[in-house]
Amino acid sequence: VISFPMIRRLFYHTSRTAQWLIIRAFIIWFSDVCSLSMPKRILIYSGYGILAISIHPYLWAMGTAIIIFSLIEELISDKKIHKFIIFCLSIFLPSFSVLYLLGGFYGDVSASYGTGEFECNLNSFINSMGHSSFLPSLPVCFEQYEGFAYLGLGMIILVIISLSLFIVKKYRLDIRKRLIISLMIIFSFFAVCPNISINDHVIVTLKFPSFISQLMGIFRSCGRFIWPVMYMIMAAVIYYISGSLRKISAVIIIFVCLIIQFADISSYLTQKHQIFADNNYTYTTSFDESSALSSVISSYKHIII
Repeated sequence: VISFPMIRRLFYHTSRTAQWLIIRAFIIWFSDVCSLSMPKRILIYSGYGILAISIHPYLWAMGTAIIIFSLIEELISDKKIHKFIIFCLSIFLPSFSVLYLLGGFYGDVSASYGTGEFECNLNSFINSMGHSSFLPSLPVCFEQYEGFAYLGLGMIILVIISLSLFIVKKYRLDIRKRLIISLMIIFSFFAVCPNISINDHVIVTLKFPSFISQLMGIFRSCGRFIWPVMYMIMAAVIYYISGSLRKISAVIIIFVCLIIQFADISSYLTQKHQIFADNNYTYTTSFDESSALSSVISSYKHIII
């Protein structure tokens, strides 16, 4: 409810509102999965892969990357490469099998279409794009609405408090935290490439070899890969403040910031409600009756899509 990117896709791209799959992947990482038997873990990974790929491939890619990094952490500690390979296969094989049955490998599409247009802007975490009750919209380049990851005013305040505490106190980074930071950097880099921009100014355009551009083009709306970073920031600041302050102080700060967060998102929720609660809404076709396409369609009795 406090996530702006999730609210944005309500009743619009409904499958992309299943961003709980990202959170579920983090839960798999942070929970005591390693203590389970190998068959149970294979079942968990396979089940997650099948569920995620059935809902949306983008969410599957994000969640799978998170789980792979959790397996890398285990590989670093126990050095058992065979377990790493088995668990990776338990995600990929069932997922690709389901994707094949759904027609994911059928047809011919351009992998480069959209690459370089749907990135994330560097102002993404503070750019409300007009959906905040308090903060203004900031300019972006191209079609960067796909990289919308506004944290919300309440979360921004928590980030500022966390950074202040981090500067004052010494904080040790263990292997897990280093892997999380590395993964967030990878997600962020992929989300902002190839046209790295701030507001409506392009800072630099990165040129990749053609085969890398084609791989990136598989997920042409690369700006969406900022979502895991956004959710990780939200979770991290709450976790850090909870562990750095006295319990009563942490509870008060987090509670007040959550109230601010709900107040910030309230106007957006109201806007969404007004759009879809209008019983007098009339659908208008986008086809021009006089267009060549309409003239072709009119010559057929049935059209199969």
